[in-house]
Amino acid sequence: MCGIACAIRSSDPAEVARMSEKIAHRGPDGVGLLADADNALAHRRLAILDPKGGVQPWATPSGGVLIYNGEIYNHLGLRSQMPDRTFQTRCDTETLAAALENWGADAVEKLDGMFAFVYVDGERYIAARDPVGIKPLFRADRNGATIFASEFKAFDDQCTNIEDVPAGTVIDSETGAKQFYFVPKPEPRAMSMETAADAVRSILYRAVSKRMLSDVPVGVFLSGGLDSAIIAAIAVRLNPDTMAFSVGFHDSQDAGAAQEVAAALGMRHCHVSLSAGKLVEMLPKVIYHLESFDAPLVRSALANYAVSEMARDHIKVALTGEGADELFAGYDYLREFSGVGLDEKLRSLVLELQNTNLQRTDRMTMAHGIEGRVPFLDKEMIALAFQLPVELKLSPAGVSKAVLRMAFRDMLPNWAVNRPKQEFGRGTGVAEVMAKHAAIAITDDEFEANRFVSSGLPLRDKEELIYYRVWRSFFRPELTALVGRSRKEEIE
Repeated sequence: MCGIACAIRSSDPAEVARMSEKIAHRGPDGVGLLADADNALAHRRLAILDPKGGVQPWATPSGGVLIYNGEIYNHLGLRSQMPDRTFQTRCDTETLAAALENWGADAVEKLDGMFAFVYVDGERYIAARDPVGIKPLFRADRNGATIFASEFKAFDDQCTNIEDVPAGTVIDSETGAKQFYFVPKPEPRAMSMETAADAVRSILYRAVSKRMLSDVPVGVFLSGGLDSAIIAAIAVRLNPDTMAFSVGFHDSQDAGAAQEVAAALGMRHCHVSLSAGKLVEMLPKVIYHLESFDAPLVRSALANYAVSEMARDHIKVALTGEGADELFAGYDYLREFSGVGLDEKLRSLVLELQNTNLQRTDRMTMAHGIEGRVPFLDKEMIALAFQLPVELKLSPAGVSKAVLRMAFRDMLPNWAVNRPKQEFGRGTGVAEVMAKHAAIAITDDEFEANRFVSSGLPLRDKEELIYYRVWRSFFRPELTALVGRSRKEEIE
């Protein structure tokens, strides 16, 4: 939705304006800056709801000021809990500001959505990040001031103690930081496949429906795999004008599969073809926006960047299939786990999403003024997933995402329901091309001499060395601590 930046206990609005410029790509529809003797808050707007209302920074009647990035899907329901309030817009920004004014930091527990925000009221501030970290938020110190921003590229060399605000955390300057959401611990209960499939279908329908809420066009990023195909099938039923967007080399597995799924669903479909030259040309821009050199993440980000660049001419909101593999055991290596061990592994993967796939989705879409939404990571879906028996996710026969395939078997062609998992970077053809590029560009001796970077962090391969060098051309070495790392088994 937007980009935010602020300095609390600082009288330097020019510095906050500079930070805002660094994240201008996140909000092409408007810019706002509000400053007084103590604080400066800036906002870059991507207008999704009530484009003419909801301009930020948003000032409340009592003098509080809000900057906010995200979408609150239950904001109309929250308004009904504040019957004495009169609202001037249809925008969720006004609802969130009223909720914070009304309930303080406790308001975060009432929110259903994705969000990162800072709310300042006098000497007190409240900052928070959504339950699983769909939207980013970083904090730092600078000359006695507390600094927040949507991306760490906004921080200058004077900023110290830079850290990301953990998912599901609210910071109240009066009481400190508190985790308000915990990914549920697995508590599987007896359930038939049919009952589970009905529940999954019902919850996902609701999750997609609430994420179609928008005053601007909504589309689907379609890889041709099961997860995005399910999202597309639901979205086009809710709105027949929903468009699908895909990416890949012309002969890649994903390119053909996405075209066939779109045709089967009767969706308008746009595809962007990749080439080796295009990938190399995009690489610096992708790594700059991604803020990562993690090889699997960069590979998939290259494809994500290209499809977002194309889609921005048609939509401002994109639904994606992120989270399904982590909730329903979609990765091949998960066949090594079973029972409680599998569920615990899945929970750890969900916890790590904020620094891996969700980071990619946010940064690549926002680089082109698109808001990425992830229906599978609805809180209700997460809760259900960790109540399901593990054999309904990974069947005794080794079928991954078994309950998903059952739940939507009547909405997709059989081949799409049964299509094996393709890692996004491989399905699009990007992984093979970039591995070949690295093999030519970096010698064995060069890799061995440069494989360890700051704090002794090892780079996995020649490809990652290329990405790290590009990353270092933009960011200082101490920021490597903020770079999420994909697990080794997810690469192989």
